[in-house]
Amino acid sequence: MSTKKKSTRTKPTLDAALSAKHLTGELRLSQPAKSPRSAASASTRSASSLPIGESSAREATRWLMANFGPALRSAGSGTPFDAAILCAIVCQETAYFWLPLLRQLRTKHEFRDNPVALVDLIIARCVLDASGDHPDSPRTVFPKNTAAFEARYGRDFTEMLVSEANQTRALRGYGPKRWVYKGYGIFQYDLQFVTTDEAFFRERRWHDFQACLAKCIGELKAKLRMFPNDKWEAVRAYNGSGPRARQYRENVRTFSTWTQDEISKIDSATPALATRASRSPILPKAKPRLTQADLAAKLKPYNIDRAKHPLIVVGIRGYYMDTMGKPGVNDRGIYDDAIFIDSPDGFASFNGNTDPSRIRAGSGFGSTKGMAKLNAGAWFAHKLDFHGSKVYGPYRAICQRLGKVTVTRDGNPPYQDTGNFGINIHKGSFNGTSSEGCQTIHPDQWDSFIAMAKDLAKRYYADKWENSVIPYILIEV
Repeated sequence: MSTKKKSTRTKPTLDAALSAKHLTGELRLSQPAKSPRSAASASTRSASSLPIGESSAREATRWLMANFGPALRSAGSGTPFDAAILCAIVCQETAYFWLPLLRQLRTKHEFRDNPVALVDLIIARCVLDASGDHPDSPRTVFPKNTAAFEARYGRDFTEMLVSEANQTRALRGYGPKRWVYKGYGIFQYDLQFVTTDEAFFRERRWHDFQACLAKCIGELKAKLRMFPNDKWEAVRAYNGSGPRARQYRENVRTFSTWTQDEISKIDSATPALATRASRSPILPKAKPRLTQADLAAKLKPYNIDRAKHPLIVVGIRGYYMDTMGKPGVNDRGIYDDAIFIDSPDGFASFNGNTDPSRIRAGSGFGSTKGMAKLNAGAWFAHKLDFHGSKVYGPYRAICQRLGKVTVTRDGNPPYQDTGNFGINIHKGSFNGTSSEGCQTIHPDQWDSFIAMAKDLAKRYYADKWENSVIPYILIEV
């Protein structure tokens, strides 16, 4: 999203050139027959300049509207940039990458059980467009290359962006490079904006579809002020200037005829869903307001030895039961629970989730078992460790490593199961709670949560902080 450097990326048509495969146990995408250089040199005046074909554009639109339809409709309200144009921009910018990934992964059992995890993966991995360091892609705006970025922002920030780029490269079948990439998010927010919008990149805000959408629509509105009454010139300016930006505009215009038609079909098939103003919010408007004294009263029945366990984590399931979701129902897939860190030297509340994200009924204790929901009680089974994630990679969390817990599994009827299931306390997602039974905290609050837990563990347990039990007490409202 640049006024200086953007170009129409001329990629081979997805329908003809891209396919998915499974390589050496790692999920990757097979590469186009053309080299990047030969693809980039193709004519931008022909239909082949479109990065994906019509059938793929329609498929991408269906996926976008199914997952983000209300947000897309709402963002463009009062502007000429309706959901069809926004979907068309995604078709131009990133669908060539994530559609093969979607086709490859959506049938795998871990994503069938937790489809929000696949949405999260696709959104997070839209780190694209190597430039500057790539010999065939010189860059004139900041940062011209990785060295220039590191000189201004330091090694830690640089290494984080390099790691994010390499996670995407691995999915595409490429080896690692120490390159900072330039395009972030499903609408491709350019890294040049780090100088005025550092938090977006440092906090990985491109993992949040809503944050990406806000950047896109904000830039389009700004360009429309330059070209009142001409939305297509605004689209052109959104990309930049010159022949490639004009081709970008024509590509988006072409895509929009297909995306609009596909959205019309969706509207005709499901009018109630299509006209809904917004989906139910998954995050409360404020953090839980329970005081430490009130929480202490709720903990009395558990008789926790606070001299032995000065640091505990407490979950209250159904804290927002009557103000979020369906009244009186313990909903899944929203942050309607409360999680607290409680210690003599620190107390804080967080918006969390203590349920699996969805229902999966099953039976027995093998491959057919139902989805797990942790039972209420005091569990002395957690410690600071590393939680594995397809989206974030391994990261510090509070993990079930020191003992068994009991869960209730979905079934007819639901049934009990006790064991070492990895019922961790970890980061959720912007698009859902990302839980197959774990306790999760909204990403906006996660860094504060884990930093506080880690600091207090070091204070109380010194060099044993990584191996000391952190009790988790789960209370039902």
